[in-house]
Amino acid sequence: MEIDRSKVTSPKDLQYWKSYDNYTLDNPHVGDPRSLQMTQRLYCFIRYTMFCRCCRELGEDDPRCKYQYYRAEVACTQDFLDLVNQHREAGTCGMDLLPGDRIVGTR
Repeated sequence: MEIDRSKVTSPKDLQYWKSYDNYTLDNPHVGDPRSLQMTQRLYCFIRYTMFCRCCRELGEDDPRCKYQYYRAEVACTQDFLDLVNQHREAGTCGMDLLPGDRIVGTR
């Protein structure tokens, strides 16, 4: 995609369009990346948490878990998935814990 130079008014605009192109290439299923920060963040966390819990109960090779990961890929950016996958491999990701394991005595 060629950048229309007449619409670029500052270096920030040019930086935005470059990052938008990279975002679209990495995650083509999601539209405008600005909506991810406003409306998709919680949905992304829920999708990835469902994937983690599925892996904990059924294993990563189960087709249902692969489908949950696909749903997380649709909702999340690739940067987020890379980060949380690194945390899962290191054992420091808390998304696969059931609520009773980390919410103790909150009543």
